Amino acid sequence: MTAQTAFNLTIEDSFTIEISDIEDVATASDIPIHLTVAVSENKMITLTALSSDPALLSNMNLGGSGYSGIIETLTANVEKELTLTYDQSATGHGRVTVTVLADSGDHAVTSTFFVLVSPSGSAHALRFDGNQYVNCGDDIYLDNRSFSIEFWMKRTSSGSHDFMIGHGSSGANSSLTIGFRDTNVFNFNFYSNGVATSETYTDTNWHHWAVTYESGTKERKIFRDGVLKGNDISASHYLGIGNFYIGVSDSMNFYSNDLIDELRIWNDVRTQTEIQDSMCKKIAPDESLIAYYRFDHLSGNTLIDLSGNNHHGTLNNMTDSNWILSEAALGDMSAHDYTGTAASDFSVSIAHADGDAFTAAGDSGNYSGIQIYLVNSSPNKLTPPAGYSSIDTDHYYGVYPVGELPTYSIAYNYSGNTYAGDGTDLQMAYRVNNAGDWTGMDSTHHISETSLVKSGISALSHEFTLGKNDAPTIATLFDQFTQKIQRPIQSLLQWQILIMMYSL
Repeated sequence: MTAQTAFNLTIEDSFTIEISDIEDVATASDIPIHLTVAVSENKMITLTALSSDPALLSNMNLGGSGYSGIIETLTANVEKELTLTYDQSATGHGRVTVTVLADSGDHAVTSTFFVLVSPSGSAHALRFDGNQYVNCGDDIYLDNRSFSIEFWMKRTSSGSHDFMIGHGSSGANSSLTIGFRDTNVFNFNFYSNGVATSETYTDTNWHHWAVTYESGTKERKIFRDGVLKGNDISASHYLGIGNFYIGVSDSMNFYSNDLIDELRIWNDVRTQTEIQDSMCKKIAPDESLIAYYRFDHLSGNTLIDLSGNNHHGTLNNMTDSNWILSEAALGDMSAHDYTGTAASDFSVSIAHADGDAFTAAGDSGNYSGIQIYLVNSSPNKLTPPAGYSSIDTDHYYGVYPVGELPTYSIAYNYSGNTYAGDGTDLQMAYRVNNAGDWTGMDSTHHISETSLVKSGISALSHEFTLGKNDAPTIATLFDQFTQKIQRPIQSLLQWQILIMMYSL
């Protein structure tokens, strides 16, 4: 008699495919997405990139193939580096899911990320006319917890109640209002329990406002353009529950006549540095965001929440004419300098991926800081100034000085910019903001240093690009540089020389 043992034999397939995590994207500008794919065995893999909304994000180009799908034979345990580019709608606005699929036939994995699509620059804003508001629903919860709220705002007049944010319900510490009182101080109130700025403001320029509340300490803060302007310890926690309104107080008895752009609601306390770092640029989805509104619509009565939390707003008593071109100082990248005392202490530079760079420095006035930003796509207006044959439509820069009566100088080092050519007919063009037309600028051209320089600019903010005309102003002496502009340009030139030497 022979004994027999019955058993099951299981063979596990250990083959794996890995796609690198891809960070969410703040703007669908012309910057390629980088990713890697790896396999545990030599194998042929089909890679595909898919857009959840081809009307907003289309023409997926994977690995420079010109197609959304490619086939690659991969070597085991060797990462394959790929790029992904796409085209975005010039006027569309929304949140798009991009999925990268890797399929071997018997195994498939995906990696997803989000792209926020908006027109270039600050694009659009929303204007309120005294009896209009946006209702974002009753599920934005701020009670008994820390939060921050920030936005760009432009008053149309002074001396009136201009509350831009309302939340909760009437009652002690249950009603949140944020905005101006008729005394022209900016308030952050929990009903009758509030904090205000120590200064009054009557100008009608665009400014960035941020308020923060720390529930543990009950500390409240108000920031204007990244500078602390008021703070206190609240007598009580904020207890409000109810609708979140834009353009009206929570009780709906004080309506705004103002403009708003780029509203962010956070579930944490933003630091002053975080506020300064992001106030002049669009941001990517973040897990700390409760809601994020860019206001970049052309029409309709829905305000899209880009955070992914679906706190979409409904416009009331408004028409398509309330969507207007924004004048806020917003780009895709930004840099800043808030350290100094005299105007000349404030200087900051930012560079484009192709190698050109832009510097701004304080000339005169009372400075608290200076912000510059880069818009990494074509401007919304393409008509060259009178006397110019063209302007650079690849990217442009903006400056936002923070202070009283500031003037500043700029230097545009165009080395590496293919539009510039040999530079012999090059000039700068400028506009006041995203809503303005381009105007010619009589800057000083230092061809040997591939730089254009302009000083004594007095507007609160400006945007700048390269242009070509028939009669550029050419300087003969390098000494015409002001010292504060010369130093950043020399640093840029030295940096470029070091890179060239390293490449050799």
